[in-house]
Order: sequence, then C-alpha cells, then structure tokens
Amino acid sequence: MTGTRGDVDVGQPSAHLRAGRRRLDHIDAIRAVAALFVFFLHVRGFWLPRPSGHGLSFIVDRIAAQGAAGVDVFVVLSGFCLTYPLVLGQGATFRRLWVSAFYKRRALRLLPAYYAVLIVVVALEMVPSLARRLVGPRPSATDIVANALLLQPFDNHTLGSVNGPMWSISLEFQLYLLFPVMLWLVTRSGWRVTVGGTILLAFGTDVVGRWYDHHHAASALSGLYQFSLPAHLFQFVLGMLAASLLARRAMVPLASTAVGGVVALAVGAVGTIAGEEFLRTFGYGVFAATLVIIGSAIPDRFFEGASSPLRALTRLGLVSFSFYLVHQPVILLLGGLAGSLVGHATIPLYLLGAALAVALWGVAAVLFRVLEEPFLRRGSMLRVTEEASGRGSSPQRADRSAPNGR
Repeated sequence: MTGTRGDVDVGQPSAHLRAGRRRLDHIDAIRAVAALFVFFLHVRGFWLPRPSGHGLSFIVDRIAAQGAAGVDVFVVLSGFCLTYPLVLGQGATFRRLWVSAFYKRRALRLLPAYYAVLIVVVALEMVPSLARRLVGPRPSATDIVANALLLQPFDNHTLGSVNGPMWSISLEFQLYLLFPVMLWLVTRSGWRVTVGGTILLAFGTDVVGRWYDHHHAASALSGLYQFSLPAHLFQFVLGMLAASLLARRAMVPLASTAVGGVVALAVGAVGTIAGEEFLRTFGYGVFAATLVIIGSAIPDRFFEGASSPLRALTRLGLVSFSFYLVHQPVILLLGGLAGSLVGHATIPLYLLGAALAVALWGVAAVLFRVLEEPFLRRGSMLRVTEEASGRGSSPQRADRSAPNGR
C-alpha cells in the first residue's frame, strides 16, 4: 500500500483498485459526507436563528455554514468518476470515448430522477399553503420551463424558483456536455496547461462577475457568475487529474498531499467567511481532490464491516443523488414542526436535523430503487454494448507531460 518516504501508491492502494473495480467505496463515502454538508447548510438556513457568543452552538453553526463546499466536492467527484474508467489499465492513454453513447448514459443517470422530483415539487407548489413554505410565490410557467430545460442558473428569477439545489444539476449536465472537449484538451495540451488554464478562467470569471455586479446590481444576471460553469470547471478538471493519478498507479507523497489538503481546507473556509468566492471554490476544489487521493489509501476492511461508520457512509453515498434532490423541500415543509418541537435551541435543532437525515436516507433508498437503478442498468447495458463493438476500446494518448459515478 505504501512505498518509501511516506509515498502512497495511489493507483494500487487496496484490493478494490487491484481488482480493477469501477466503483470505489471511498468515493461513495466522500459523496455521502458532501451531501450531508449541504443538508445541514439548509437546516441552518431554514430552521435556525443565528446563535450568538462563542460556545458550542456557535461552533456547530460555523461548521454548518461551510456546507456549500458539498457542491464543490460533487463537481470534483464528477470529474473523477467520468475519467477513471477511461484511464483504468490504459497506461498513458485514455480509452476512446464514444460521445453519443456517453451522453445517453449521462442522461439516463440524471434526468429520470430529476424530472420525477421536479414534477412532484411543482405539484406541491401549486397548493398555495405549501407554496408559501417552499418558495413563497407559486412558480410561474417560465420558472417551470427553465427548470425543465436545466436553464435555471442563467437568471436570478428562475435560480431558486422551484427547488434551490437543482441549479447544481444544471451545472453538472453542462460539465457532461463539455467532458469530451476536456479530454481532447488534456490529450493535446497536457495536464499543466488544462489545470492552469481552467484556474485562470475561474479567477477571470470572479473578477468580471464582481465588476458586473458592482455596476449592474439590479440585473437578472447579478451574482450568477458564482453558479456558472467557468467558475467551477477547474474543480471538474482536478477530479479528472485525480482519476488519472489513481488509475495509472502514480506514486504520490501522502504526507505532502495531506498537508496540502489541510491548507486548501483552510483557504476554502476563509473564503467562505470572507465572502471571497474564488478563494472558496479554489480551496474546497483542491481539498476535495486531495481527499479522493488520500481516501484511496484506506484499507478495504474499514468499508466492509457491518457496523463500520464508513460502510454506512458508502450506503448513503450510493443513494446521495435522490437524497440531494428531495432534502430541501422536506426541510422547508417541516420547518414549522421543528420549531414547535424544540423552539430555537441550536443544538436540539441540529440533532432533529440529524434524525431527519436518517429518515431521508430511507426515502432516498426507495427512490434510488425506483427512479435511478433501472436506468443505471440501462446505462450499463449501453456501456457493455459499446465495449463489445470495440467503440470504447481504442486508446488515445492522454498527455505529453505525465505529471465512479454520479
């Protein structure tokens, strides 16, 4: 598992990688933690008054305030999960991507569950008393169409008009559309140019976005740069790079990676507190990539025990997409009940939120079986057909400079 001088063989850290499995337990565990962070951010935002002082309530609240990092982690994991099967066992090459089949698989992965939840939430919001709890005014036809076409992040009026977290599904679909281009760019220009270029793109987006907001504060586009693809593309590319390192069995210094991850975590936290969006996304993006690499060194036995907390996280990670889609409407609908049960006490409300998360886990497991698993099987059949026909077997060069999934 480990080499000399504190290095970790990130491509062959445990049995699940040596066996070439496409699904990695530690990725599911990280995905679960990211989903829970977003969940508690919304518990904080919709249930809780802001605690004062510097006691335990304040500390817990400050940690929950960092929950937007969960979306940054999701973006990194998306880049990782799409790239890992294309480099596993390929040496310095990418397995050829058959673009049309890839887009079909991605649509089958996201859209059935997305549209099912969208229909149910819109139906609830047509009831005036429920609409007031969920979104305020009932969504208009424009709101519904924008969400149906995954265009809600392009206008402030539609961004949170039906179900707030759904903006990130639009972002993810945009990343899917761009993925073949990013593979080509890495193949042509290498990792340094691709990673560096996308980081500069994010920084430039932040600068231009801030300038625009300063001069056009009332515009329907104000603040939207934070939700845009250019602001998050580098996180996706960092996930792709992590997949390349893992699958190609690169030797990475574990201690240095861990230190870099801690520094990146601190940068992300400072960026959140200071309201510096680029610092936040950069810090949490780098942290997520280091977490993927370090997590690969965790032995299999920690994921296999029936009572292992990591085993529980992998199970939640497996159904985290459904969990993510439904959590905010449920939190909003139950806000009044939560307040009547425990008032505005911070710690009891977070504990009540934890109990709700467990219940939602069960709901998400059912939704996964009904709305996700059948279409995942169809996507797997497309992959098998693609590989059997030879479409996915031809390699292409990955880069000239060498440096699972949702």
